[in-house]
Amino acid sequence: MENITKDYVFLDGVWLKQEKLLEMASQAGSMVVAEHYLCAYLTNALLNGNREAIKNLNAIRKVYHLEAIPYTEEENCDSPKDDTDDQARKKYQKMPVEERNELMRASLQQLRLFHQDLFPTQNHWCGIFLVERDRLDAGIKKKDYAERVRKMTPSDWPEDLTIGDSTLSNFSHYVLNTDRNKAYYTMKKNPWGELCKTFWEIVKEKILTSNLRKNVSSTNNLTNNQKAYE
Repeated sequence: MENITKDYVFLDGVWLKQEKLLEMASQAGSMVVAEHYLCAYLTNALLNGNREAIKNLNAIRKVYHLEAIPYTEEENCDSPKDDTDDQARKKYQKMPVEERNELMRASLQQLRLFHQDLFPTQNHWCGIFLVERDRLDAGIKKKDYAERVRKMTPSDWPEDLTIGDSTLSNFSHYVLNTDRNKAYYTMKKNPWGELCKTFWEIVKEKILTSNLRKNVSSTNNLTNNQKAYE
């Protein structure tokens, strides 16, 4: 199984060779569709410590005329790295509130569309909370989170999965005492571990490509306007 997880990626109930998954991503027709394959690919790379995956990701981004995600090839443990997690956090913190809400709304829609099995109960909002708190905004509080979620929940979100005022009060029932003050990715046992990992990859990809998409859209609009006058 160890060799399988290194060479193959689990997607929608099927094990696919990494090369096949990347081929599917490059032939998807748009980055929006390709993201489904890339999230699975990057999750597998994260679990196996595969730093080379960023090169393959950038190769796919090039297919869709997107700028490469910057990274360093040096392995210097003595100096801090401004990795993609930090880049995403910095970009998020510069976003206005409504843009943040739209980002999370789109990320939840993608999660629901492609990873429905990872969010089977109301209590899984705890996992979404952990991703926001530990990756994006340490100032978020559990007592205020239900109000925040209502501003970013997709309109077609299932009613039985809608957050309640007391949903996050169940947090301590599921998390070990020794894990309650830890970031989700350092917990000994995270009840929403797979949800957190997958959702963060979705959110991070959307943050890092948000400005690029705007630029592409602006360029297309400009081109269309120019053609209209020709």
